[in-house]
Parts: sequence; structure tokens; C-alpha cells
Amino acid sequence: MLKAFILYSVVAVLIVFTCSAASARMVPPFDLQSQAKLADVICTGRITDSVVGTADSDGNADWMLVFRVDRVIKGEVAPGTDIHVHYKDSATVVSRYDGIAGSLWIPVGYGYVLAALVHSADGYVCANGDSSMPVAERQNIPYVHSGDIMTDVRWEIVNSLKDPSLVRFALRQAPILTASQMQTYVDPLLDSAGADVVVSALTGLAIAGRPGAALNYLLAHDGADFTKGALAQVKTGVQNTPAISNEDIPTVSRLMSCKSVALRRVGSYLLRMFHSPSVCAQLQSALADVDIEVRYNAVMGLAAQTKDYQYAPAFAIYKAGEDTYLSYWRSKAHN
Repeated sequence: MLKAFILYSVVAVLIVFTCSAASARMVPPFDLQSQAKLADVICTGRITDSVVGTADSDGNADWMLVFRVDRVIKGEVAPGTDIHVHYKDSATVVSRYDGIAGSLWIPVGYGYVLAALVHSADGYVCANGDSSMPVAERQNIPYVHSGDIMTDVRWEIVNSLKDPSLVRFALRQAPILTASQMQTYVDPLLDSAGADVVVSALTGLAIAGRPGAALNYLLAHDGADFTKGALAQVKTGVQNTPAISNEDIPTVSRLMSCKSVALRRVGSYLLRMFHSPSVCAQLQSALADVDIEVRYNAVMGLAAQTKDYQYAPAFAIYKAGEDTYLSYWRSKAHN
């Protein structure tokens, strides 16, 4: 039986931007697919020390992290050795072990990471922006160093999927997993008793090119107490995947018949994305929904389909004069 979802997590699971609790800075998703090509070194390990230089006139200083290497996926470094990672950051940062550590992102409570680095004159720098992600230090499945970069990267992701605390991080890399790995390691997560794990699995399915599977799961669990946040994550994941197409319109349309208001909100929002006259009738019907967010999505969807943005306001403005906008779009159905 699916446990209650936190109402504000469904639209958010598919949003893969995460803000560290130790910093207001937004951390973009770590893309292993591209990082594997850019990096000179890909390895796992821990930060064991940090050194800060003299602050400049802007309050920034040269930082050096001492990174103890464990498993090596790419590059000429040896397990157990220390390498130096350099970057520039505020000289007033107190801790370099939790939260943001330069461009090595270490979420609070996690210390073991996979890092993608490139050579510099005096050590290494991050390959491209924020170049790390938490992974499992423990070998939860048999470890085999294949020598093939992507095979070994996939092993790190699958190994981390076996640690409930790391599932949400690992599934952000779902697009690099093979179809067999998705079926073996991700699909079973939908039967988890943990709502956060289920939402992460749905997000993983969506961004890995299987939005239909995520949507069908939602349809099959219409009676579940989905939280808005959970649905937000799934919705964002579906809308951000290049695999979503007009072929998914029938599945999305079925969400509009769900008892769950949260699911109808997801469906109405996704209908706004499609460029097809076939969704207009569904959007017109949604103008009569009992929920104001569904009705607003219908208005915005109709505006996008007709390219008539005169009556497509921001939500706050819409709420203040909803009858005017509903009357306009209902009249358009007869023109």
C-alpha cells in the first residue's frame, strides 16, 4: 500500500535542481554523461582537509581541498592517494566538509562522493561547474572494475541505488543506465514503502525517457494520498524529458478524469506543453474543474495553443479576476 505522499513533493521530484542546506546557492544537476567525457579523472573518495589562502579585495581566496582517492574510474591516480583540488571562494566560509565545498557539492550529512576533475597547473579543478555527487562508499553489489568508463560509472549508480539514503541522488543519473538496469534496479523501487523512494523512481523513469511509465503509475494510484510536492517533482521530471511527445497525450488526458485534485493539476499542467489542437477540447473541459489551479492551467494551455496571450495573466492576477478570463476562453470555444 502506498504511504501518504507529502503534498508539496510531487511537482518537486522532477525538478533536479537542489539547494544545499548549507548554502543558498542553487546546485545544478551533476551530469555524469557529459562529465565522463570532460574529466581527466573520475574517482570516489572523501575530503580530508582544506586550506584557504589570503583573501583578495573582494573577500575571495584560493582554496585547496585535499581529496583522498578510493575507487578510480578514469585517469592516472591511485587508490589511497591524496590529490589537491583548487577553486576560488569566499574566505569567510566556516566549514568545508558539509554543504558547498567549492564546486565539489557535498550535501549536509554526506561525506563520500564521486568527483569529476581536470588537470591544472598545481593539481586539479572541477571538470565543469559542480562536479560531484554523493555515492555509496560500501560495496552493496559485487565490485568489478571493468576498465570501461561508462560501465564503471553505471556500477556506482546501481550500487548507490541499494542505499535508501542515496536513491534520490542516484536516480538523477537514470538516463545513463541501460534498459536492463532500469528494469532490474529502478522499476522495483515503485513497490517501496517509502514515499520519497517512489517519487524518486517515478522521476528517474521520466528523465530516462519513460514518462509514460511514470504517468501510468500515477493513474493506477489515483486513490493514493499524493502530496502536492511529490506530484510536483514527477510533473517536472516528465515535462523536462525530451521523450515526452504528442503520443503521450492520451495518457496525460486520462489524468484529467482522476479523483485526485493533485493528479488533475499534474495533467492540466502537462497539457499546456503539447503543441496539438487535439488537447483544446480537454482544456476547454478543464475550465469547469472545481480546482482553481486546474482552471488556470487550462487558460494558459488554450493561450499557448491559440497563441492568444491577451488573456493569459500571471496566476496572482488571474485569481483576482478569474471570471473575466474564464468567460473569454469559454467564448472562444464557440468561435
